[in-house]
Amino acid sequence: MPTANVTTVNFHLVKHCPMACNFCYARFEDVIRDTKVSKLGLPTEKARTVVTELAALGFKKINFAGGEPLLRKDLPELIRYAKSLGLVTSIITNGQLITADWIKSVYGHLDQIGISVDSALPERRAQMGRAINGKPLTNEDYLDRATLIRLAHISLKINSVVTAQNFDEDMNGFIRQLAPQRWKVFQALQIDGQNNLDAAFLRCPDQAFDLFKRTHAGLSAQGIRAVFEGNDDMTASYAMVDPFGRFYDNIEGAYRYSQPIWKVGGTTALSQVVVDAGKFIARGGEYKV
Repeated sequence: MPTANVTTVNFHLVKHCPMACNFCYARFEDVIRDTKVSKLGLPTEKARTVVTELAALGFKKINFAGGEPLLRKDLPELIRYAKSLGLVTSIITNGQLITADWIKSVYGHLDQIGISVDSALPERRAQMGRAINGKPLTNEDYLDRATLIRLAHISLKINSVVTAQNFDEDMNGFIRQLAPQRWKVFQALQIDGQNNLDAAFLRCPDQAFDLFKRTHAGLSAQGIRAVFEGNDDMTASYAMVDPFGRFYDNIEGAYRYSQPIWKVGGTTALSQVVVDAGKFIARGGEYKV
């Protein structure tokens, strides 16, 4: 069984992403350098083996993330496979590749889609790197995708990262328009080897994050579950798997990796990292999709 009461695992299938978010804490340059795995991750069969092991460990929900997981042509197959093992299925995407046809390919097998969007202002999204070749998705693009997701009876989550660039923004109106079941808001997290918030003047002090939180405190009363995670909440509270199929943790300010799950099995690999079950529960990690 996984670390007691940690029921969700995030499988970062892919290193590659066409966007260039300046705060990104999942660049995985070290993974590519040290393991020589493709930027699109493991071959399908090894990825399936990882999913099999994660289900055998007793995880109840799998969140396919990246990079950008929709770059993998076999993502619908992996979602269907995870669902066949009894897992609640979820993805985190930048939203670019969400189309009606893609939704159709996972219909009935995908329980939740999380879209990452950090600002209601397209020009600010471009400044933050949430753009492709400098061009961000429009607000209408995000609203169209939210509609597609709702029509398919898939739960919508929005993920936002708060940095020094957007801490003073009011996103209430845009979030109400998107109408997600859940809005997850993260304080930008420094991870050595992945980003350098200080060098880029992006670090979000606690007081700034608290301001963003106060600005949006009323959304929960309007039926949108807003969850705010500060740096301490995020540290050691996630079960995470990298594009090479290894568990990893962030308890020392940088990522530490286990042996590959597909090589040594889930139990051995999980024993090589730290996941704090109490912090997982405290940050609201257990919830109904």
